[in-house]
Amino acid sequence: MFPDSRRDDINRILFIPLYLLIYVKKMVKKSITEKPKINQSKGKFNDLQDIANLLRRDVLKMTTDAGSGHPTSCLSCAEIISVLFFNQMHYEPKNPKNPDNDEFILSKGHAAPILYAALKRVGALNEPLDGYRKLSSHLEGHPVPSPFEPSIKVASGSLGQGLSIGLGMALAMKMQSRKSRVYVLLGDSEVAEGSIYEAAELADHYNAGNLCAILDMNRLGQRGETMLGYFSSKKS
Repeated sequence: MFPDSRRDDINRILFIPLYLLIYVKKMVKKSITEKPKINQSKGKFNDLQDIANLLRRDVLKMTTDAGSGHPTSCLSCAEIISVLFFNQMHYEPKNPKNPDNDEFILSKGHAAPILYAALKRVGALNEPLDGYRKLSSHLEGHPVPSPFEPSIKVASGSLGQGLSIGLGMALAMKMQSRKSRVYVLLGDSEVAEGSIYEAAELADHYNAGNLCAILDMNRLGQRGETMLGYFSSKKS
């Protein structure tokens, strides 16, 4: 049994996924009918929902052509990716090494196709999307840093590591007095891993207000439904 003080800390952290889900739902609902504030879309799309659906189409084509991949994990986060890349984040697509860029980490790395699709649509990806999972392409099944694709900075094939990496980036930004932010997209199955909660505790300890963890609660894990499904509030 944990002492009362420790139990309070754990209970507070267990509420994080629910709060993140509510935040993302509000952010998506608020932004879904707005035109992007930055000109990544170049006026080709009426709103963020159109962009989300376009990314879904890209994902289905990529995974169908490859005959493998994780399309459902991509489809569930399409609106989140649309809002982040075409509305929320501030970055230069053609200059990924700009220290003032916001950074994005796809902690649930198996959803790589939708990351590739978003990067391609904003002009930050060099490879054609139809090369996904082919030996001649650098678009692997999970994001892997490569000198050929400098916009991909974090390897996330191993689940549960993204928030720790994002925290390191966020703390470095604070130490360098940069105003950029780090956005980490988590899957609801990987948040059962202890490394996620350790990173959350450390982020709170260091007051990493420039780190934004977003939970894609689609209730699905590798072998079926997650323990809490859609009803995390009943267990928090």
